[in-house]
Amino acid sequence: VYETLPDGVILARTAITVPAIPRYLAAIAEGRAVALIDPELSNQTFMDLVRRYRPAAVVGLDDGGAATLQPPTGYASVTDERVGGLWRRETSLDVLPNTDLAVLLATSGSTGNPKLVRLSRSAVHANALAIADALDGARLPKYWVTAEDLLARRQEGGAPGP
Repeated sequence: VYETLPDGVILARTAITVPAIPRYLAAIAEGRAVALIDPELSNQTFMDLVRRYRPAAVVGLDDGGAATLQPPTGYASVTDERVGGLWRRETSLDVLPNTDLAVLLATSGSTGNPKLVRLSRSAVHANALAIADALDGARLPKYWVTAEDLLARRQEGGAPGP
């Protein structure tokens, strides 16, 4: 589904759950940057992020109550059998994200207005390799490394994980 979307970031309103992993991996496999957004974020703050960052698509609308929201101006509501309900941006962007951008993580937002921190593909890749090297095949509980690191390690060569 991601290959048919306009250029830009995929905003994933998603919990860290097993069903969410394929959405994330599919976007990364297509070379898309993914903004991981907590589904518990208020709908108002969520909509502010969509308007501010103008992602190519918003997925994970079934997580956290966003399914009842109407897409903002410039977005169409679409259903895809693989990722479920999504909003697709109908307009193009004047400026596209850097091709090395991999992940955007929302800060806690001490002002109540989260900002997105950029992680490059090269940084995620280097981190995954460093973790795999340090662990040398060890199996650790999930809470010892981030989900992002586990997914990257698996994609980089099947390093064992929990």
